[in-house]
Amino acid sequence: MQIESCIRSAQGLNQEKKLRYGIWDRIAVRILRGAEEEMKYKDDLWVPAAYTIEASLIISISLLLIAGGILLSFEVFRAGAESVRSIAGQFRGRSPSEAADRFRLARAAADVIGNLRGK
Repeated sequence: MQIESCIRSAQGLNQEKKLRYGIWDRIAVRILRGAEEEMKYKDDLWVPAAYTIEASLIISISLLLIAGGILLSFEVFRAGAESVRSIAGQFRGRSPSEAADRFRLARAAADVIGNLRGK
């Protein structure tokens, strides 16, 4: 009789615990199960690292290409500015009619070169 009352009181205490801590127990079990699932794939932890390295390499290469494009555009601009200066130097100190003749001649030469490249 005394044993039965001890068992009943233990069961009552157990029921009280389930009511009080049941949700936290369920959460803990879910967390542990999730950790077990992740541990199954612990050998695949290199995959996110590989993606991170790949992304950083792509970004680095993209930045290098952008910087190269900017430097190339400055070089082209500088070369174009030198061409304009050299052409302007040919016209400087000349009479307007002579400058116009030289300009027409240069334009005709550019057209001929353009036609030759097109064919």
